[in-house]
Amino acid sequence: MSKSIVLNFGSGDLQHGFSQIQVEVREPYHPAPIKLRASLPAAPDLVELYRRWQMFYREYYQQFRQRSQQLAIVIDPDLDVDEADLTNFSEIDFEELRQRLPERLNDWLDSEGFRATERQLRTLLDPQEEIQITIETEDDQVRQLPWCLWSFLDDYVNAEIELSNLEYCPSLKTAAETNKGVRILVLLGNSEGIDVTPDQKVIAQLAGAKPKFLTEPSAEAVSDRLWKQSWDILFFAGHSSSREEEGCFYLNQTEKLTIDDLRPALRTAIANGLKLAIFNSCDGSKLATELADLHIPAIIVMREPIPDAIAHRFLKYFLESFSTGASLHKAFRDAREKLRVQQRRFPCADWLPMLFRNPTEPAPTWVQLLNHSQRSSRTKSKQPRYWQVLMIALLVTALMQKIRQFHFFQPLELASLDQMMRIRLEKEQPDKRLFVIQVTPESLKELKKEPTGFLDGDEVADILRKLTQNKPQVIGLDIYRDKEQYLSPKLKQQLQKIPNLIGICKVPDEDEPRSIGNRPPPGIPIERIGFSDFAPLDVDQVLRRHLFEMQVDEPKFCETQISFATQIALAYFRAKKVPLDINKKPWKFRNVTVQAMTGGYPQSVDLGGMQGMIRYRSYDKLEDIAPSVSLKDFLNDDFEPNEVQGRIVLIGYNVPGEDSDRLLTPYPLKHNGGERRTPGVFIHAQIISQLLSAVMDKRPLIWWWPRWGEAIWIACWALLGGAIAVSSKSIHQTVVLSVCSVGMLWLICWIVSLEAGWIPFVPVALALLATSGSVMLIAQLVTISVPSKSN
Repeated sequence: MSKSIVLNFGSGDLQHGFSQIQVEVREPYHPAPIKLRASLPAAPDLVELYRRWQMFYREYYQQFRQRSQQLAIVIDPDLDVDEADLTNFSEIDFEELRQRLPERLNDWLDSEGFRATERQLRTLLDPQEEIQITIETEDDQVRQLPWCLWSFLDDYVNAEIELSNLEYCPSLKTAAETNKGVRILVLLGNSEGIDVTPDQKVIAQLAGAKPKFLTEPSAEAVSDRLWKQSWDILFFAGHSSSREEEGCFYLNQTEKLTIDDLRPALRTAIANGLKLAIFNSCDGSKLATELADLHIPAIIVMREPIPDAIAHRFLKYFLESFSTGASLHKAFRDAREKLRVQQRRFPCADWLPMLFRNPTEPAPTWVQLLNHSQRSSRTKSKQPRYWQVLMIALLVTALMQKIRQFHFFQPLELASLDQMMRIRLEKEQPDKRLFVIQVTPESLKELKKEPTGFLDGDEVADILRKLTQNKPQVIGLDIYRDKEQYLSPKLKQQLQKIPNLIGICKVPDEDEPRSIGNRPPPGIPIERIGFSDFAPLDVDQVLRRHLFEMQVDEPKFCETQISFATQIALAYFRAKKVPLDINKKPWKFRNVTVQAMTGGYPQSVDLGGMQGMIRYRSYDKLEDIAPSVSLKDFLNDDFEPNEVQGRIVLIGYNVPGEDSDRLLTPYPLKHNGGERRTPGVFIHAQIISQLLSAVMDKRPLIWWWPRWGEAIWIACWALLGGAIAVSSKSIHQTVVLSVCSVGMLWLICWIVSLEAGWIPFVPVALALLATSGSVMLIAQLVTISVPSKSN
């Protein structure tokens, strides 16, 4: 496919200039064009120069007319020119105008407001690539200029200029016939003084053409053919004129037609597949302008009276190139430039052809016309293509599911989940059922310890004693107390007599030889002990899962099977008389069902016990999770007693260091002195909060579909991608609709995430794009293979 440059001249004219010329560079498969601006000054002298050239041009041929003074001029190609006949005509003046007009046109186009834009265009273009240059204007004087003389074309040998109205739209289409062959309606009009036989012979000899010749037909016969049959090309040879208010062409000695006379018939013909109109006759610029209003894809006319020999040669050159595979623009330029060799006998012959186009319609090609348009071939193969779409969609779905099993999409899926979960309509408030006492470096310094030191037994005992005086509902001690050096008689006594105290232990890590585990604090029964271990981190070292329970292979250090956060939540539920059923799976807390993960993560990942996703409360700082206080402030009574009474109180460390109890979550901290990781005690608070909120506030836990549900979801969107490719009229439209569909998919997934749902986005988006691209590629390959079949 070729690049296109669009020059929209807007509402200006040559008398006043063009202050706002919109320039667009459009490339295949690029949804958005490159946009530039330019301007051109007023050039009334250019109008006058063209008018004088036109007068001299017509006078030059007027002297050789042989017949019919009221019709356009014709020259016998074998006629010898007698210089004595040029009594009232100056060849010198005509030759001077032939030189001055291109010079003045290029001087105008080299003006300051246009020169910079042309230089920019040159940086974007390859001199060897095919380029369509569209001049969009409503000014007849601009249309009449010989744009083929623009020096820009000398450097870009495969570029060609076409003209267009400022306003255009696609033509209406109806179903086309299925018989193959290029259908050409050939109108051989009034031929007085000219010979249309060479044109007839050239068309009759075209391979694949199915011409219908009407010689000097009546207006009724022409209209009838346009109404009742489908045509690809309309061709007229004869006399035409644009000197009146509107263009007209002469059918016979007594009848002439305007485009307006045939408007309903031509509109029907265009709807039935008419792609190209060729008026190989004189002075056809107004015919082209009026035909363009009907939104026909392409029109070829002659700007001025044309010698008979030049008309024959142009048609022959154009059809030879066009019918052997050249694009419309390439064939048009080749035919026009081949006329230059006739300059000595027929001056300015290569200035005469004009190409008008409707930019919303693809330029017709001979291959396309042989198979009766993309719309026709699509209609014929509609049912098989949808079967192909179904097969491709199912294959893509199976491929996506297989790839997911090997974890390839997992980083992208998790990143998309994080993004959706972070975008909330309103921010949740901290959970005031919890209260966190942080052992910070400042607190340790207050106790005359190193910033990364440990609390001794009596200090922990004092904390617990003070806490019990404020009557918390549950106390969670997120501090290991399994070594004798960190115990004291006072602490042991406290551990034994506090009935609502939950302690921790740690299971040895098989992947870390130095991790031998931590025993629970002495004096606390196993029913109030929870393991502090978190679920395995994801590939990006982010914690998104938590463990409800875990089977311990060697319970020498940690005999409990229930996590620390779950034990605290269970203790709170028991205190609040919430019905519990954890003796069988799935667990039930009142009306909330808790079960092991089956979706989202590939089944081949070792989930390490009964796991669930953590539905984090959105936070930028630790205070967004739950109210908290430093140990220093707590010991100095710098807190409100009602913040503790009846609540869950967690005690844990928040100290820096590589070995500290901190982990990355989907919510990196923004207000914690550059430390993005979250302390473990606050992660426990998040897990406890989500369980409490699910049961008591009806805030749902993160849920997901089973594997078969995700497979159906992927297949549906894959089918949509295929349907887009089949129904779209162009690659550009396919790309735009596919991208919009991916955006709509993301919006749906995000809306579902607002209700804690995790449904696949990444594999679904890839399935849609893969199916759409595959169907589009197959369609292109089938189109490319058509010529070999026809040959």
